[in-house]
Amino acid sequence: NIWTRDLGRGMMEVIESGETERSVKAGNEALRLLYEPSSRYSHPRWKRVANGPERGGKENDGHGAMMLFIYRLIQHHCVDKDWIKNNWKALCDAAEWFCWQMDHPKQSGFDKVLSSESEASTQQYGSFDLFSNYNAYMALKAFVKLAGQFEDKTNEARWNQYAAKLHEGIMNMFTTIHPRYGKIFVDITNDCWTYEYKRFAPLFLAPDLYTYDLAIQDPELYQICYNTYLAQKEDFFSYASGRQMGY
Repeated sequence: NIWTRDLGRGMMEVIESGETERSVKAGNEALRLLYEPSSRYSHPRWKRVANGPERGGKENDGHGAMMLFIYRLIQHHCVDKDWIKNNWKALCDAAEWFCWQMDHPKQSGFDKVLSSESEASTQQYGSFDLFSNYNAYMALKAFVKLAGQFEDKTNEARWNQYAAKLHEGIMNMFTTIHPRYGKIFVDITNDCWTYEYKRFAPLFLAPDLYTYDLAIQDPELYQICYNTYLAQKEDFFSYASGRQMGY
C-alpha cells in the first residue's frame, strides 16, 4: 500500500540522498495515482492510500506531502523541462484540489480552513486541524514557486491568492493568546496520533521551501512557535500532556 503522507515525506529524503532514477519513477507513478478513480469526488486527488481502497475522502496532509515531493523532484533537477511540460496539467490538477475545496464549501466542508478526513484529524469524519491545513498551505506555496519559474503567471497569481486565504484561516482558527507567552499555535487532540507536536508543523515544514533558520526567514512565525514551546513545557497536568511520538 502507498500511504501518501508517508510516501511524500519519504521520497523527499530519497531525492536528497541522490537516488534520481528511483525518484523519477516514483514521481511518474505518483502522477498516475493522482487520477485513481474515487467514489466520492471527481476531481483528481491523492487518497490516503493512493493505490488502495478509499479510506478517508480528504486526507489533505497526504495530498500536500505528495505535492511537496513533486516540487522537490523538480527543484533538484531530477526531471527536465520536457517532463514538466508534459506533466503540467497533472501538476495543475493537484494544486486545484485545494482550490476546489475552498470554492465548494458545501461539498468539502471548508470553513476558513480545509476540513480533512485524516489520521491527523478524525479519520472518516471531517474535522479541522492545523497539521493538515499547514501541509496544504505549504504545498500551494511550493506550486506558486513552480508556476513562477515556468512562467505560468495566471496560476502563479491564482494559487498565491488561495494560499493567502488559507493562511488567513489558519492564523484565525489555530492560534490563541496564552496568558503568559502571547500568541501560540493550537491543534485538535481527538486524532489517532499520540503526540502533541503537530502544533509545530509550521516550524517543521519551513525547510521544505525556505530555511532551517525560521528566526531569520520569518521572525513573527518563529516567535509563535517559540511561545508554543514555552506553553507546552509547563503543561504538566493535562490529559493531553502525556501524548508523545506514536510512529
